[in-house]
Amino acid sequence: MSELAYLLSTQQRALSRDCLFLDPVLDARARQRHQEAAKRYAARLIAGDYGYGSSHAG
Repeated sequence: MSELAYLLSTQQRALSRDCLFLDPVLDARARQRHQEAAKRYAARLIAGDYGYGSSHAG
């Protein structure tokens, strides 16, 4: 599994949890960040951008 595919899978696992934080505000913010990251990683996978230098950026 490529690093990018692994990063996408970690975001998907986080989003599949019922509760990320007990505080609903923190939970909503975390879900939004995970959703945005998952979209970026999926777009990069689809585009074939497997560059490793910026995989953790953003």
